Amino acid sequence: MKISFIVPVYCTEAYIGQCVESLQAQNEVEIEIILVDDGSPDHSGKICDEYAQKDKRITVIHQENRGVSAARNAGLCAAQGDWVCFIDGDDAVVPNLCQDFRNYLNEIYDVCFFGHLEVLNERFPGWIHEMEAGSCTEFDETDFAEFQLAAFNRDYPGKYDYHKIKLSTPCKFYRRSLLTEHKILFPEGVVTGEDCLFNLLVYRYARRGIYLDYTPYLHRVWSHSVSQRYSEYTMERFQVFHKKLQEYIMDASKPELFEKVYAQRCIWTVGFCCILDYCHKDNPKPYMERRADFMRGCDSELGKIAEYAALQNFRLEKRILFWFVKKKWFFMVNLLCFMKSRIGKGA
Repeated sequence: MKISFIVPVYCTEAYIGQCVESLQAQNEVEIEIILVDDGSPDHSGKICDEYAQKDKRITVIHQENRGVSAARNAGLCAAQGDWVCFIDGDDAVVPNLCQDFRNYLNEIYDVCFFGHLEVLNERFPGWIHEMEAGSCTEFDETDFAEFQLAAFNRDYPGKYDYHKIKLSTPCKFYRRSLLTEHKILFPEGVVTGEDCLFNLLVYRYARRGIYLDYTPYLHRVWSHSVSQRYSEYTMERFQVFHKKLQEYIMDASKPELFEKVYAQRCIWTVGFCCILDYCHKDNPKPYMERRADFMRGCDSELGKIAEYAALQNFRLEKRILFWFVKKKWFFMVNLLCFMKSRIGKGA
């Protein structure tokens, strides 16, 4: 059994060493580490080459900047392992990750899940130690069918807590034969939501899985992360993502099953546009222009579908925000986003 760790690398010169060394510590099974330098303008690519010169398990791929999807796809094409695990270049894993999963990486399972621990940047350096694995939960086809619905809304009221069992790309071992058999790759040209689209296909074809209840993946949290940074093109990027979602739904055996969760995804999208664009503190536009942008978002195709979203399946904070979005009360939406940004700063 061999595991391929795929690491997209872009502007992480301060942290890629810690990421690589945490993977080098996985000595219980055969591994390969594929570092994909996605045209990084800093010294990340050079650092990757230095590690590869000292460790034959490491392969470095250099390419022009094409985005994280293209980087992960390049790693997938080069991978030779029975299992694939994606790691972000500024994150790390504990030394006993592979050891804990050694007995589960077999022909029975298609996907093996584990948890993550969010670590503030200033607390991250200097401590990566072994963690004790908790209980395990097995998944079957009915669970993966539910995962597809929950991928549209992680507040989905199903059998599991999808804030705990992450449905995004990290924190998983994927059976590589499943990916190659069904030609599952990341959608290039999709700036946001690419991991959701990748995993929707995985969950469509997966039959057995397992989850170990512990957090061996250490995720570095940034104050300037994409989930908090101002972006005036948020709606345009989400529209590209939603087009792919619609294609996925139309290709499903029972598209009608996705009707309710897709409406919830649409209200989530408009709400997220408020947080990242229309109501963001760094948006330079005056109030009335921001309100006009908000109204255009509400009147878009996604906004019209969002009007049918059932809000009871969201957590309270989102439910309140989305209720005002549906009412098109920009003043209240703007106020809630302002309060959220202040609370996030600890004010």
